[in-house]
Amino acid sequence: MLTAPALYCYSHAISCKKKGHYKSSNCHSARAAAQGKMMKIRSYIWFLSQPPLPILLLFSSIAWLLLYFGGHDHSAHSLSATLQDIPMADQHHHMHNHSPAPTQNPFYSAFIQLSGWLTMIVAMMFPLLHNAIRHIWLRSLPRLRLVGSVLFCLGYLSLWLGVGLVCNLMLMALKNTAPLQIALVASAIVLLWQASPMKQWGLNYCHYTQRLALSGWQYAYDCLSFGVKKSCWCIVSCWHLMVFPMLFDSFLLLYISMLIVCMWMFVEQHLSPRPANWYLPFRLESLRSTALYKQVRA
Repeated sequence: MLTAPALYCYSHAISCKKKGHYKSSNCHSARAAAQGKMMKIRSYIWFLSQPPLPILLLFSSIAWLLLYFGGHDHSAHSLSATLQDIPMADQHHHMHNHSPAPTQNPFYSAFIQLSGWLTMIVAMMFPLLHNAIRHIWLRSLPRLRLVGSVLFCLGYLSLWLGVGLVCNLMLMALKNTAPLQIALVASAIVLLWQASPMKQWGLNYCHYTQRLALSGWQYAYDCLSFGVKKSCWCIVSCWHLMVFPMLFDSFLLLYISMLIVCMWMFVEQHLSPRPANWYLPFRLESLRSTALYKQVRA
């Protein structure tokens, strides 16, 4: 049996339903949902506007443009020499000009390859350095922020240049091998390393930060060594993904694969750490489960 207060609430609900008051409540809920979506969008915009991410995205965008236009213009092939076969570029040069090609000089050829590899690293890896450089930005004196960031980038790029030289030598040694065999072996290596404990170990250490001195030579050494350590962890976790796009002969496929790999590495680096064990090769998780999404929501 209903009591008097319960009977009153029940009759009031029926009267509100007849008068259409629930329609206004539905409008209020829809408005609240729209406001929630706008707040999420503003949160992402706020996250993207926090320094030094805009600067890193600017350098990365310039490098992507250089790779794109350098890959389509044979006169600017120095920007994508690591992504294309140097002898083919020489042959193309001889077809249009009978003068000797400058790439016959081994030192010039090495400079071309390293410059192309460096451009590729800046394009693909700079967006992943946001948390590390932001750590330097927040832990440094205002007058030393730029110096610390530059030293970090120098230490980071120095180790990647050595990896690029080794990868170029390997690709030159495999130049006469059947493309199908190279593709099969490379795919197997990518899947095996992606599932290995070493991959997860390097990915976990990508979240590591380092204590920095307040100023002086010790501060410079800390920033430089932090960049070298960050480069080591990125190489362990990403070297196979960086080398895989270089196996494509078509520049369009190469460029698209680089974009896909860059986006995947950005998402993967913001996944929550887990024990270094064997896992499935790729964690197909949404951004909702990543530390990036939690950081933006906070």
